[in-house]
Amino acid sequence: MEDEILQEFLAESWENLARLDTEIVSLERQPDDKSLLASIFRTIHTIKGTCGFIGLTGLGSVAHSAENVLGQMRDGRMTVTPHAISLVLKAVDEIKEYLGGLEQTGQEPSRNNSALIEALELLAQSAMSSSEEDIPELVMPQPTPVMTPVSATAVPASPVPPAAVPTPETVQ
Repeated sequence: MEDEILQEFLAESWENLARLDTEIVSLERQPDDKSLLASIFRTIHTIKGTCGFIGLTGLGSVAHSAENVLGQMRDGRMTVTPHAISLVLKAVDEIKEYLGGLEQTGQEPSRNNSALIEALELLAQSAMSSSEEDIPELVMPQPTPVMTPVSATAVPASPVPPAAVPTPETVQ
């Protein structure tokens, strides 16, 4: 990775993250502020896009997952909750860890952030899966299998209404 591009990315990212910290604290106090939410989204989007351009896959994955949550909030499919803000802040902290490692070594550090990414993705998907087409799957009862006693060889193999299934008292 070219040193000049990396240095420019680091300087821009640290500047953006300083502003982002302030904006997220403000968003906690004003969860309905659409312009603030749009600004936070754009900042994470910029970091994610630059990561893709210069090949920082780990850092880009964290930014992408945070961007998905922020996008759901921005688009009104998810409300701004303390839990969502907490996860986004954890993502910002993880981004800072990556940037610190990049500054020290000039290389993207190897970090295990799969639990954070999974939590962010599940949160974003929970907003997307609340559409009407998903509801029938959630409320449809699953058929209960009919259990037949092993010794009842005369019981037909086809499903039998529960009232017709022999009970231990009726099996001789």
